[in-house]
Amino acid sequence: MAGFAYLVIFDALGMLNIFISSVVTSNREFREANLKRPFGVTHTLFLPLPLAISVLRLYSAQRSEIVFALATTLFLLFAAMYTTKESIEHMMLEEAGEKAGAKHEVSGGFGVGSIVMMMIAVAVTLISSVGFSNHRNFAQILRTNTTTHGVTYSTIYPQRPSAVTVVFNNIFTVATLSCAATVILAALFDHAASAGSHDDHHAGYADKLASFAESFVMFYLGGPTAAAIAKMLLQTSPDTVSGGLEMRLREIQQDPSVLSIDRAHFWQNTYGQYVGTLEVRARPDASEQHVLQLVHQKLEGVLNVNGASAQGLGNGGAYGKPPVGAEAGAGELTVQIVRG
Repeated sequence: MAGFAYLVIFDALGMLNIFISSVVTSNREFREANLKRPFGVTHTLFLPLPLAISVLRLYSAQRSEIVFALATTLFLLFAAMYTTKESIEHMMLEEAGEKAGAKHEVSGGFGVGSIVMMMIAVAVTLISSVGFSNHRNFAQILRTNTTTHGVTYSTIYPQRPSAVTVVFNNIFTVATLSCAATVILAALFDHAASAGSHDDHHAGYADKLASFAESFVMFYLGGPTAAAIAKMLLQTSPDTVSGGLEMRLREIQQDPSVLSIDRAHFWQNTYGQYVGTLEVRARPDASEQHVLQLVHQKLEGVLNVNGASAQGLGNGGAYGKPPVGAEAGAGELTVQIVRG
């Protein structure tokens, strides 16, 4: 029951993140902050702003969502460690009690009230998953695959998915429901094993095995998700597009107008939103517009970039920066052209 409670709290934290993010992104001031500070903290960190507002304004609204998401996954990992520790400790104490001749006591804490509470928790979990897409981004992170062309395909939802489809495509929801069923089955097994004799050696062990299973599920869900979100915050090149980007950059470099590509950096700003910056060293007689169009054409499919713009800067180079869409998922590409 304690391990299942941690999963329910994890779901509640996910709903809290959805609520805060929706409130923040609906505020015009924070939407403008996304364009001014799309990549995180700026020098405003050292200004004497009110604490409650400055903490949110230091990050873009999207990055604040990622920071909160990392905190929730770390909570899940700590809950897994605590559940494992408690299970081992209880098992050792029971073994010591049996060796000392202590009588095994049957716990009668799982009654009608516990079943009602679990049913309420299951209902809330289903509502949060179907109605609010809770942990959908986490599920996509775990289920994302990479093709040979570097294009990522995540969990595919129909235009109007059914509730069953939404639930079974969300591994976090499935895990919570499975743990609820495991707790109920463990309680029934303990009750059946303890009904005949109070000294039955197997009484109580189903509870420990269920706790270990819950810990494994928490580690399996929290570990890879926390690592992926931490890479977002560290602006690390995502593994899901690295292979495709290397191939596209080699194709760009094979163009006769391009001499070399330097200082290329690609990272993930938020869920499904990729950002790229690179410096292209072009021939003196090369057309800046041609090079910008070439780079954009090769990378737009990987970074999901919409549109392009260029501004001539004489011999110093040219910058191309597509507009960042207000909708989530629009990529951003910044190109600096330096004549060789």
